[in-house]
Amino acid sequence: MRCINGAVPNNVRALNEAVSIVANVSRSYANELISIGAVWARMDELTIDDVLSQYGDHHDYDHDIDAVVGSSRRGRGSSIRSSRVGKGMGRRTSSASIMYGDLPPGWGSGNENDELSSMSTSSSIISTPPSIPSSSSGGRGDDDVDDIIGDHGGMGETHDEHVVRRRTSSRYRRILSPSTIEPGTDIRVYPHPRRFPSCYDFADRTRLLYEDTTFVIVDKPPMLPTQPEPSNYDECCPGCVNMLMGPFVTVRGENVVRPLLCHRVDSCVGGCVVLSKDGNGQRVFSELQASCRFVVVVRQRKIKKLYLAVTTSPVPLGMHVHWMWGRSNSRGQMGGTPCQFVSHKPPETRKKARSWIRCVLEVVKCEPISIAKNDGHTYDPGDAVHYQSTVRLVTGRKHQVRAQLSSLGCPLIRDTLYGPISGMTLDNLDDVDAEGRMDEALSRVRVPTEPIGLQAHAILFAGVKAKARTPWWGDGRI
Repeated sequence: MRCINGAVPNNVRALNEAVSIVANVSRSYANELISIGAVWARMDELTIDDVLSQYGDHHDYDHDIDAVVGSSRRGRGSSIRSSRVGKGMGRRTSSASIMYGDLPPGWGSGNENDELSSMSTSSSIISTPPSIPSSSSGGRGDDDVDDIIGDHGGMGETHDEHVVRRRTSSRYRRILSPSTIEPGTDIRVYPHPRRFPSCYDFADRTRLLYEDTTFVIVDKPPMLPTQPEPSNYDECCPGCVNMLMGPFVTVRGENVVRPLLCHRVDSCVGGCVVLSKDGNGQRVFSELQASCRFVVVVRQRKIKKLYLAVTTSPVPLGMHVHWMWGRSNSRGQMGGTPCQFVSHKPPETRKKARSWIRCVLEVVKCEPISIAKNDGHTYDPGDAVHYQSTVRLVTGRKHQVRAQLSSLGCPLIRDTLYGPISGMTLDNLDDVDAEGRMDEALSRVRVPTEPIGLQAHAILFAGVKAKARTPWWGDGRI
């Protein structure tokens, strides 16, 4: 996704005028880019207090703080002043709320988010900076599974200073409203933001699967991200749910500004997504997920997730335990392959096991199904036999179901990211021919542009139960 970086010209203070000049677009289109969240501005300096403010409670609107977001190429500090940040927010808000924090503590780029969650006294929300690659850490945007134990910097560097140093490459903040801006401020503009028309499927109220005083569960349509894209703040799961299904009301009778995301589901996957009306619910869900981390027995887990998977080969029934290389499982990390390879062999020693992540799922049912052509989708089933499997997810890893089934030689239909590497694992890397085949397969992997044969079909936790509607491929009746 192409972005344009530039500095606000001299004698320009209106943000829309600056965007118009930097991106070479009209003023009206610049306003549209600002409104959708395709404009970011760079902070002058990242302090410990500023970092911690990003992790505060997003309902704290009593602070009347100007957002210091500029970095002058001439050495001057810069600032942005705005009366509205985000749609539906009628009051002034702190600079921490300029960006929307979707995920609970610990879900960030690299170790620093886990570290910051231990620094912050408020853990209800994270504000995630945009995906700015770092030459030092190689990180950007999402989960990280690395341990927090270890070195925290050079001689004499405190833990807090180490965290701030690692965040210096992520100083940009999203600006969502007309603002005044200091000349010389660095801005980043996405002139052609990614659009997700499937988000407007939430206008169908039957996609609201469950609601109580704390949680909202929806049936996310495929091809919609759960989190905001760098170029698009509105067209994502929380934004469209709030816009088309809201307003929601908390247990205190307060209107929900925007529901908080409790977990991720891949963009190309539809199904159950849990949102929270406030930070407390998000924190509770996060704690339930953390308690599941070391529980292998499905019936003892506090969060139970059920998936439906469609393949053209029958998936072996039973429990499947595979191993992912830890660093490759870090969401958003720069470098490496876009897909996740797994090993079918456990690590040889406990020391080696620290670098690997165990992935466990259980296939409880696999049966042939029929997929009708032109039945509300563009998939052509041809003459192939299709199988629908019911999968209990025991551990929740990045692309876990997709990676494990592909390693078994049963890739999901339409999964152009894992289809080319079907049957390939990390077990035979000593074989030169196997490595060559893997490299050739990797040259053919592509991010899916259509819904794949996977649905987050049901979720159960804390007495809450929800089941998604019929998946895009139909009910499978023969």
